[in-house]
Amino acid sequence: YGGDFGDKPNDGNFCCNGLVQPDRKPNPSLYEVKKVYQRIKVIPIDLPAGKVRIDNEYDFTNLDAFRITWELTADGEIMQDGTLPKLSLPPKETGELDIPFTKPPLKAGAEYWLKITSVLAKNTSWARLGHVVAWDQFKVPFKVPAAAGVDIAAMPPLKFEHLAEGVTISGKGFQLFISNKSGAIESLTFAGRQLIASPLVPNFWRPPIDNDNGNQMPKRLGAWRQAAAKRKIANVAVEQIEPQIILVAALMTLPLGDNSEYSTDYIIYGSGDIMVKSSIKPAGKGLGNLPRFGMQMAMPGEFSAMSWFGRGPHESYWDRKTSAAVGFYSGPVAEQVHLYVRPQETGNKTDVRWMALTNKDGIGLLVVGRPTLSASAWPFTMQDLENAKHIHELPKRNTITVNLDYKQMGVGGDDSWGARTHPEYTLPPKQYSYSFRLRPYAPAMGDINTLARKVFETEN
Repeated sequence: YGGDFGDKPNDGNFCCNGLVQPDRKPNPSLYEVKKVYQRIKVIPIDLPAGKVRIDNEYDFTNLDAFRITWELTADGEIMQDGTLPKLSLPPKETGELDIPFTKPPLKAGAEYWLKITSVLAKNTSWARLGHVVAWDQFKVPFKVPAAAGVDIAAMPPLKFEHLAEGVTISGKGFQLFISNKSGAIESLTFAGRQLIASPLVPNFWRPPIDNDNGNQMPKRLGAWRQAAAKRKIANVAVEQIEPQIILVAALMTLPLGDNSEYSTDYIIYGSGDIMVKSSIKPAGKGLGNLPRFGMQMAMPGEFSAMSWFGRGPHESYWDRKTSAAVGFYSGPVAEQVHLYVRPQETGNKTDVRWMALTNKDGIGLLVVGRPTLSASAWPFTMQDLENAKHIHELPKRNTITVNLDYKQMGVGGDDSWGARTHPEYTLPPKQYSYSFRLRPYAPAMGDINTLARKVFETEN
């Protein structure tokens, strides 16, 4: 990592940012390489009947060198699992497998996934017994009953007050404030706790990754960096649709092109659920692709436990996610970020159905994608990631930064000195909309996955 001791010329961290870090710690990209390079491939034939094809792409190895296991999960919970009989399949040959699961009682709204994994059947000179060499995962197309709908009439009523500063909405056990100056949720109190440390605002930027710097992304797309911070609020309107439903609509313009339009609609329910819909309509020429289309907020540092149903456990991105299996995962926020040699964008999770950030008592905030999000949580700010040149320069904050995105552009990586992200993984400047549901949560409300699966008839 050149330059720290006044050495000139130097290439910075250019030769310090590969698949493996200098201390041999894998970067998340190494997991993706392993997945793409795997030499055992499983292809579905008739998933509900458990029939699949297996291809041995090795040049010299028979599949009897491996033990093949399987598991059937429902929303990340293992329902059935097992080990298949030893399979003798010569190199370059194809065979068929029958996975002996039985159709379980189907849970309303649940997703069922079948995962087939090949591991070493004995110790080798390069890895130990049980080392995973290949896996594939498929969603089983069971006809699952629809998730339970909510009974809006049974919800407690809401009250609101629209003053010069903004809108205060009060319901049973919670209160939120949406500012007229920012068009953002600036406060959300629940069970005597403040859940928001900084407002839920639009975000179109990411801390540049090494590949971004190599292809001049910060210069090419720099107009998006301050677009959210410099937005101008045109109007914040409030309407009581039902005693249990209030709509707050915030309309604003962005200092891009011909005053691009941006809006956020908040539908608040008496249950404490908040539907958030974000929309952008870029206007003008030469804006360049969006690095990201999403929203960002901060929560107090006590909400440092993260759980989610989506891809994991390591970070994944739009063009680098085949190595992350769909499942239920949990752990401290601090363990969800990956510290690259030079701090940069990190810790994203793709295809997130829901995510929760909770404290030691299990109280916190549930976020539900409609249907999915890209999401992440950091124990520092986005500005911290941009400013730091080394990991020891990242401060320890008493807040948690929460990113709730439609998408961010892919990470690319054909090379790191000019190649751009492939076009199919970029966000051209056009109209976008996405939405998600926020819900203050306490363990007394019941199973968090069941709450996340509930269907709101008015959400579309």
